[in-house]
Amino acid sequence: MEVGTWTGASAMHMARVARGLGLTTEILCVDSFLGDAEHWMLARQRSELRLEFGHPQIYRQFLANVVHAGLEEIITPFPCTSAHAARILTREGVRCDIAYLDAGHEYRDVLTDIQDYWVLVRDGGALIGNGFRPDRPGVRAAAREFGASIGQDPEVDGDKWVLRKE
Repeated sequence: MEVGTWTGASAMHMARVARGLGLTTEILCVDSFLGDAEHWMLARQRSELRLEFGHPQIYRQFLANVVHAGLEEIITPFPCTSAHAARILTREGVRCDIAYLDAGHEYRDVLTDIQDYWVLVRDGGALIGNGFRPDRPGVRAAAREFGASIGQDPEVDGDKWVLRKE
């Protein structure tokens, strides 16, 4: 499961790796496909929204990328906010082995996503996040705070962090 997929690059990488290993998997990609606050507020990032009549075209690009890569049998889009998706998935009893978080990067958003998606990770699985770097203090603080609440320090590799569910 990927939360915050943008145009699908990470999901497609995971799908290719899974396919190469002969794994049967589905990658559920949760994203509103509307961009985050930074994309709307920063001129250099606003162009990435590819606005048409005021509406971002990120979802179209995501679909085109997935189909062009031939990964539509592995990758399933779930165009929804991370909070709404977590409620729906929890209610439906959906569980995953890995949840990869790369949606909001502000402390409150990250902490909420960690809390919401931790319950969806099966025992033996992992919650992995992106953006553990100095210019994302909210990501670092949220991962550390939640980790402390479950008795773990996040494992960090580059800008990725991991919490393992025993």
